[in-house]
Amino acid sequence: ELQGVTFDKEITAIDWQTGEESKKSVFRIGPATTNYQFRWWALAQDKVDTGFTVPINVIMVEITYGGSNAPVCHGAGIKSKTISDLVYKIQFVNHDGDIQEVEDPEMLKSAAGCFGLMGVVTGIWLKLDPMTYATFQPTKTPVLDAIPPTLDEVMPIELQDKWNKVRGTAEYLEAVKRFEDAALTDYYAEWFWFAFQDDAWVNTWKNDGVKGADGYQETYPSELQSIVQNAGTYIAELINQLFAKLPVWVPLAGWLQTTLLTWTSMKFLPAPEKPIITPLINTLHFQHGIQNMRVLDCELELPLPKAANHDGPDLEKVRKAWWAIINYVYELKAKGRYPMRLTLEMRLTHDSDVHMAPQKGNQWGTCSIEVLTPLGVPTHSWTSFMNGVYQRWAAIDEAYPATDKDGNRVVLRPHWAKQWQELTIDGETGTDYFTQKLQTSQIKPFREGMRAIATAGGYELHDMFDRFGNTTINKMFGP
Repeated sequence: ELQGVTFDKEITAIDWQTGEESKKSVFRIGPATTNYQFRWWALAQDKVDTGFTVPINVIMVEITYGGSNAPVCHGAGIKSKTISDLVYKIQFVNHDGDIQEVEDPEMLKSAAGCFGLMGVVTGIWLKLDPMTYATFQPTKTPVLDAIPPTLDEVMPIELQDKWNKVRGTAEYLEAVKRFEDAALTDYYAEWFWFAFQDDAWVNTWKNDGVKGADGYQETYPSELQSIVQNAGTYIAELINQLFAKLPVWVPLAGWLQTTLLTWTSMKFLPAPEKPIITPLINTLHFQHGIQNMRVLDCELELPLPKAANHDGPDLEKVRKAWWAIINYVYELKAKGRYPMRLTLEMRLTHDSDVHMAPQKGNQWGTCSIEVLTPLGVPTHSWTSFMNGVYQRWAAIDEAYPATDKDGNRVVLRPHWAKQWQELTIDGETGTDYFTQKLQTSQIKPFREGMRAIATAGGYELHDMFDRFGNTTINKMFGP
């Protein structure tokens, strides 16, 4: 079946959080099963017995498991890998029209995140955990405290007075410690800055709640909250469509849309006074209706280097990447330009065993950082901004180099499901640049894994590309 969740078997596998072997339950999930459907299945199981959950996921509920697995999507948390790393087995209709399965761990490094190149996926087997309970209490925190700048950061004029008052103080050092503790020890860790807002939204929490404890909610968001969230994003999309019809010369249109979107977004995001204890699957999908508002989105994955003073990642690179974009957005505002009219988002993730994962080889972790704006923003304005963002993050990547476990340099890479082809890097298109840059480290082993899958199915590698490839896939990975 293309929808539904069914138990297969129990296995022993390495737990991401502890690094030790633990029991996992393998479930077959129909590739057309949405996160919304899986969430309700998981909650129904948890009401009558021990439930099961994916340990990580994307926030959106109206997306299928086939859709989020194929391009190697991820969640948040310094110890979390990608959705594709959860794959135990995958089934598909291959080039010859036959049902084929891949379960071999080496082949899965290619198959689990192959952009649909194998064929029509008919089943995905994932390693699930017993249901756990998050202690959910996101906050609205002054932007200078949420992810504190490094001491040498030059502030935009709008933040200079506040920066001068806190820079280097005990309050500043405490904010740095609070950020680092959350980044390194919380199960889930993400930060949002909506353009020009005084506060950032900090969504970091531990997965240590107790079912039935004070503050427990079996369903979060509630059905009413879900309706409100869906209605809010739908209305926002209608407003964005109106702005998209305005001529580019209309005075203050960019400023007004940015202010309206970012203020209302911060207004309606949750910041509960007391922690909400709820099944993990709820907090992975805390916001519903995201699919209603169409956006442009560029995300890059910056590999983190080892810290000089402890056996963990150097989070200064994260702080530099975050503030580089805040400063850039204010710099463009001073020129009357508003390409980023929504949000800067950052999540911490770990590495990945999947060949084409942009987190592959990042032994100390990954800064998954992105910029978003409404769909109607002029293409030239957004493309120029994207390239400016890339240049800033690429410079930071050079200043804070990271290596894999074999000592080989790992570099920033794009989230393949988002915008990167429009980039111009060293005079090349994004496609040409990353095809060359990743040829040896990732593309070659991916291609060889796909060749082994084709051989096992009785057809040739080029058959995959001829039938299921597209211009970009064939150019990057083709035989």
